Amino acid sequence: QRTGAVQTLRAAALTRLAVRLRLGPGSSTDTVVRAAAAAAGRPKGEVEELLTGALPAGDAAFVQWSQDLQVLEEEVTAS
Repeated sequence: QRTGAVQTLRAAALTRLAVRLRLGPGSSTDTVVRAAAAAAGRPKGEVEELLTGALPAGDAAFVQWSQDLQVLEEEVTAS
């Protein structure tokens, strides 16, 4: 159940980030990760883990992950 939610939230975040970063519709995940990391001033590995990494384990981790995802999007939007 949580797996589907994570996949949906990640896919939506990648789409929104690509639009905000003015990347083409066929941009790869790696392209979005690199551009988002640069825009947010974060290490690529940190952004990559958030957008493609292991599934959050447990409810508390899921809530924290979703909040972290939202913060990333806010940082990119503000850049």
